[in-house]
Amino acid sequence: MSLGLYLHIPYCFSKCRYCDFYSAPGQRGVPPEYPDALLRELHRFAPDAPLRPDTIYFGGGTPSLLTPGDVARLIEAAQPRPNAVILGYPVVTAGQYAHCGSFVQLAGSTDPAAQQVFGLEDKITPQMPPVFVWTTMEDATVPVENTLMLVNALHRAGVPCEAHLFEKGVHGTSISTAEVDQPSRHRHHWVELAVEWLGDTFAFSVC
Repeated sequence: MSLGLYLHIPYCFSKCRYCDFYSAPGQRGVPPEYPDALLRELHRFAPDAPLRPDTIYFGGGTPSLLTPGDVARLIEAAQPRPNAVILGYPVVTAGQYAHCGSFVQLAGSTDPAAQQVFGLEDKITPQMPPVFVWTTMEDATVPVENTLMLVNALHRAGVPCEAHLFEKGVHGTSISTAEVDQPSRHRHHWVELAVEWLGDTFAFSVC
């Protein structure tokens, strides 16, 4: 039986207009007591051995407000074993096309050299699981170059990858329904494409 783990990080700088999740806006970080509480909850569910979920998802809120150390502790405690990765408008590079706020939070510094440690484009290895990624050309928050750099790195490493670039859509368009953004049947199609990709990748029938 497969197991998915969702870790909710409710803290964020500001509340997005489309967000219907519980969140606590106005925060500049995650109180240290919160990751500790998540770790206790993980131990309560699996006191004798790690959960080892097939999937792990950090949601919010703004999960990147977690310190790298807290992220590492949570991942180490769960010990996920993902078979595949699905990414939407991912933050990848700390260079020219960086989403600066993410890397300031990750590095705890405005020093570009300190932030480079957290860039992903030079850390892709052949051991990475298959990747499905999508973004929009209009994303002014996390430029499309992030996805292009990731796809290039995956291709060089021989990692199976499928990528979709939609012309229109702002950052945070999510599934592109009226609840989260301007509705777009075309852009919403990424959900179906991802499910089909999973079916093709793992040879199961998608109804």
